[in-house]
Amino acid sequence: MWSRIVDGKAYTFGVSGKLWRNGLVMYDHQTDTLWSGITGEALQGPLKGKRLQILTAVPKVRWRDWRAAYPHSQVLTSHGVQDRGEDGYASYHASGRTGLFPPEHADAQLGPKDLVMGIRIGEQARAYPLRIFTQTKLITDRVAGKDLVVYRDPESEASAVFERQVEGQVLSFTPGPMWTLLEDSTTGSTWDIVTGTAVAGPLEGKRLHRVPHHNIYWFAWVDFYPHTTLFRGASPTLQAPVRQAP
Repeated sequence: MWSRIVDGKAYTFGVSGKLWRNGLVMYDHQTDTLWSGITGEALQGPLKGKRLQILTAVPKVRWRDWRAAYPHSQVLTSHGVQDRGEDGYASYHASGRTGLFPPEHADAQLGPKDLVMGIRIGEQARAYPLRIFTQTKLITDRVAGKDLVVYRDPESEASAVFERQVEGQVLSFTPGPMWTLLEDSTTGSTWDIVTGTAVAGPLEGKRLHRVPHHNIYWFAWVDFYPHTTLFRGASPTLQAPVRQAP
């Protein structure tokens, strides 16, 4: 989710139908500037060089799990119509194809279409292979001087990344009894991953700072962030040896 405000002015956006590095390109109606849907960077037009501010990324989750946890949720539809059709990209997801254009960078540590959770803090980027989360739902890490908790529930597909320092304390987390909850063993508080708010315990009402993330193919992430580091368990800060494709 991006802010529409650039230099104090609100813009409205549409889909340009163009791709950059196989990623969606938006345009704004006011200046026809083209914007990357991955980085928020203005690529071409009067606002070239500007960057949209990313506001948040909420957990992607299966509807049945969301509805069970939040039965009073409202659903945003287009003119009251909900698209219940099949995934138009199902064949692409199942194939080895990597997009309309060959990836700009090649890297053998992961398969091109291995899925990762990607984050960027300042100028530092990190990728977490989703296959790690078949062994554990929760990872602690440190990126750009920030202590993080990285969470993914394979069953619901919910994911979230938070800074884990609150009121000067670096909290230690464990998965809660359901996909919406984390528990910290430092204070005994329970946290909702959707809002980042403590819902029970000594820190009730406090909120974790959310770090926006992308669930994305490895080839796409490394094309946008060729200097990304790849989380590899005991050696999370080793830089992925990305080489320029011939």
